Amino acid sequence: MDEQLLDPPAKWEYTLHVPHDPLAPAIARATVKLVLDRHGLPELVDAAVLLTSELLSNSCRYAPGPASVRLKWADKRLRGSVWDTSPLLPQPRRRP
Repeated sequence: MDEQLLDPPAKWEYTLHVPHDPLAPAIARATVKLVLDRHGLPELVDAAVLLTSELLSNSCRYAPGPASVRLKWADKRLRGSVWDTSPLLPQPRRRP
């Protein structure tokens, strides 16, 4: 049986909760790729996987606890976000 969607929904949202674990970025990359492939959006995979990996890697490195990755599709736009347990906001780098 073919598992591809015949008529994908106009809006969808997925959230992946991951523990504070070095494997979390790799698991999130695989999940993002699978979701986008199944929804027929392969042209977004590379950018979404890279951005998710960067954000979640930073979260695993600097935040003390678990994290979440969310993908949201609406109005033909993909929004990806990463949430973690750090109470601190990221600080922009200063030029030397």
